[in-house]
Amino acid sequence: MSLRLDNRSGYDTEDLRRFIRRGLRACGVRGAIHVVVVASPIRCRGCAEVRGKKMVLAVAAPSHSTPKEFYRRLSRLIDHECAHLRGLEHKHMPEALLYSTGPRSEWSQGMTIRYLGRAPDQKIGRAHV
Repeated sequence: MSLRLDNRSGYDTEDLRRFIRRGLRACGVRGAIHVVVVASPIRCRGCAEVRGKKMVLAVAAPSHSTPKEFYRRLSRLIDHECAHLRGLEHKHMPEALLYSTGPRSEWSQGMTIRYLGRAPDQKIGRAHV
């Protein structure tokens, strides 16, 4: 599995790469995958193509949740988006996978992602469309 990562968030690129790569592998995603990580104003959310090769993750700054909740949410979100990449649509997902509930994913235990500061597009003093 190869990973192309475009990081437009305030998180460390190599930390994100390790975290996402481990999630992709744990979820059985194969082939070349393109992941774009952007800043989110409030919470982590995502989008991925069903049977596709692209995933977008919007990740909030650490001030919007506790570290425990951040890693739980991000790992479960990656599990959910990987299910799309593997071909699952929402109507075929178990409830816990669909709503990204449950404890932090086992594959993410012990991993951290350093926050370096506001994302480049957040430093501008005007709203982006």
